[in-house]
Amino acid sequence: MAASAAGGRVAVVGFYAPYCRACGAVRPRVAKEAAARSGSLAAGAAAGGRGVDFFSVDVVAVRELAVRLGVRAMPAFHFYDGGRGKVEDFTVGPRSMGRLVNKLDQLDRVMG
Repeated sequence: MAASAAGGRVAVVGFYAPYCRACGAVRPRVAKEAAARSGSLAAGAAAGGRGVDFFSVDVVAVRELAVRLGVRAMPAFHFYDGGRGKVEDFTVGPRSMGRLVNKLDQLDRVMG
């Protein structure tokens, strides 16, 4: 995902369900990644640049929204670029968490 010239922020939205075992397994790891990156990624936004915001959505609480956004499996992650809308989405599990980490590393390099 390339940074857009529109200057919008990037939102990483994680979709979870309380009954989803894989969601429970990756959620603490996602929180750890978000906390570890908040300094480098949020600093760009504070300095007038771009930044990344992390959000968590319980699909049981907002089922209609999840259906509209095409969430069919969980945990699902959608990346939204403030200047372009949704630019990517994928699911991860405990064994494929590296995919999300790689995408966050890519964002770090592009936005850093």
